[in-house]
Parts: sequence; structure tokens; C-alpha cells
Amino acid sequence: MQITNQVTVWNDIKGSVRTHLANLSSPVDSFYEDHLLTAEFLCIAVNGRPAAVAAIHKQELLVYFAVNPGFRRWGQRLFQDVKQLRTVTSAFVPTCDEFYLSHAYEAARRVELQAYFFQQDTGTRPDRSANFVLRPAALDDKATIQGDTGDFFHDLDEHLAAGRIFVGLDAGTIVSYGIVEPSRILGSLASIGMTVKEAVRRQGYGCQTLLALQEHCAGQGIRPIAGCWYYNHQSKKTLESAGFYSATRLLKLHF
Repeated sequence: MQITNQVTVWNDIKGSVRTHLANLSSPVDSFYEDHLLTAEFLCIAVNGRPAAVAAIHKQELLVYFAVNPGFRRWGQRLFQDVKQLRTVTSAFVPTCDEFYLSHAYEAARRVELQAYFFQQDTGTRPDRSANFVLRPAALDDKATIQGDTGDFFHDLDEHLAAGRIFVGLDAGTIVSYGIVEPSRILGSLASIGMTVKEAVRRQGYGCQTLLALQEHCAGQGIRPIAGCWYYNHQSKKTLESAGFYSATRLLKLHF
């Protein structure tokens, strides 16, 4: 069996990647997308026939591995070959991707819990406060947002220009900020996130912001998802209070 690989570009494999991710049991968030879309894509061939696609971020972090039907019996051999490419030393693996997870896990020397991926539960959610209002942020809000949030929002100028940033107010006073980041791979999804001004934290504004962001997404016909660092216990608690649950973890496996 002859295994070869060739660098490819996103436009040539985006259809297969979208289909693969759409068929997983849980969605992946914008953090994972950021790593995937800035990776180097490789087409793996077996005896000259397309067999798999892999993506390597910054030469060393494997972020995607999918094998085509008809070649999955050689999954272990293909994964070992991919692991030898570039200077791969670790992998980001969503636990909802069973095939990728199984092959990466058996090759790993150490496993880190990296993040939670959240989706909406079907149960009841808290009521919205009548005093809480969420409005789109304007370009004039930039200095205030930076003063209140520091570097929480990466690429703030781009997000502001695209209308992705929101300002949360209680009785007219700014208490929080939110973001709706449409998926660049699956158009029906958007990752939402928020931060609350430090002086008014632990008063329920995080939950109110998430509830309002969910309403905004519903009005746009978009399904909201979310993610947070595994050890950010307060963010996890806030997301759960707003009706989200996590069935999926993002793992970092070291080889």
C-alpha cells in the first residue's frame, strides 16, 4: 500500500469537511474553526486514490483527520502516517468525532481537557429581565468596549464593522457585552459569547446577555452554540443557567 500526501486549499475540500462536521453529534465552535481554517490542508492518497483529509495548524497541531468510506479499515495506518507529517506533536480533537478521537487517543501519551462545546437544551430557561436591553454596538462604542473588556474581543474592529458586537444595558447603564460570530463552515450556526463589566458581576447579567443573544439568533434563523475553556467554571455555570449544555469536550492530545 502506497500512501502519499499533497497540500491542498480550503476551496477544494470545504464540501467534504462541511459534510463531515455537519454529521457529527455535536457542533464545534468558533475557537475550533479558527484553528481549522488557518491550518494547512493535506489530501492523503492510497495507491493514487483520495483516501483522507488532514489539517495541521502551525506545522505541529493536528486539528482534523477524516477518512473516506472504503479506506477506513486502514485508519490506524493512515493516522500514523499523518502523525509523522510536518512536526506534529499534538492534536485538538472534539470528542463528538468518534473516528478521529479513537485513532488519536490510542496514539497519545498525555491528554488535556481543553474546552467545553455547548448547545441549547430543550428545557425551560429563565425569564428575561424587563430592564435588560441588548443593542448592536456602534463604531463609536469602540473605546468604551476596549476600556471595559481589554482584549476579550479579538479583531474588535472587524467584528464591529460586521455588526457582531452587542451592548447590554440595565435601565440604560452598560453592564455587559456580547458577540454573535456566524460559523464560517456551517452557515446555520453562530457561536455566542459575552463578558460582564467587573463591577457588576455575579448579578445575573451574564445569563441575561446570553438569553438576549439567543433571541437575536432565533430572529435571524440561526442556531446559537457556545464554548468556553474547560477550567473557566464561572462561564460554564453561566452558560448552563442560560439553558446550554455540553455533551462534547475539546481534548488536546500529546503524542
